[in-house]
Amino acid sequence: MSLSLLLDQPDLLAPQRTRRLRFGAEEAPRIAILNARGARFEGGGDEPELSLKWIPQGRARYRSEGKSFALAGDTNLLLNRGQPYRLDMREPAESFVVFFGRELADAAWGAHTGTGGDFPEVPSVAGLPPASLQAALAQLRGAAQEAEPAGDRLAELALAVLGDVAALAHRHRAMLARAQPAPRDARGAAAPHRSGRNLSGPDASPRHARRCRPCRGALALPSDPRLPRRAWRDARRRAPWAVNFAIPADAAGGALH
Repeated sequence: MSLSLLLDQPDLLAPQRTRRLRFGAEEAPRIAILNARGARFEGGGDEPELSLKWIPQGRARYRSEGKSFALAGDTNLLLNRGQPYRLDMREPAESFVVFFGRELADAAWGAHTGTGGDFPEVPSVAGLPPASLQAALAQLRGAAQEAEPAGDRLAELALAVLGDVAALAHRHRAMLARAQPAPRDARGAAAPHRSGRNLSGPDASPRHARRCRPCRGALALPSDPRLPRRAWRDARRRAPWAVNFAIPADAAGGALH
């Protein structure tokens, strides 16, 4: 598959190192890499693409949908399409963000799950990713910082990162579905959601669950105090890496590293 890849590297600490490179045809499926350096910055956005954010040097704090996420070291933040956020950087730091176009994200989800459909929404999470994802992200950063980056190599590594992101989202959603049983009616039968879906299943929407009071329990984050203690222990035993990747910074009392 041919790709359109943008490598944007603004450097406020050394402006002469700033560069912006494009590879591939503009009409092709899009991947964008933003690798920036700065000392103090505050801003935000609501990009229409799935994004994975990392602060490999220094530290920064993101806020999204009422939660605060402290990023430093190997901590990553995964945000859904169009999810608004604010970034607060108070010291010299480097950010590395990868944006995946809708077509590519959907294709990666379908390849991993063997089904069609869109890449699903996932709860806003920040934490230590699986080793394979962090290794792929570090390789991509290294290739992006070469004197003469190769577009084909950047595309190959970015797609590897996207594959690991799809695997992480799939496992995380499966863990959440297992951690909390479906709502039951008075007869003990699974209570259907008003749209005809059971909110603990694979088609659950975290955004809807946050707005629908009866359904919140089915999609509580592992760090959410509403999740029963037994379900929390079961979730940690089944997938400890996913639990580590699901604790907001506010809940942990600071950076997750």
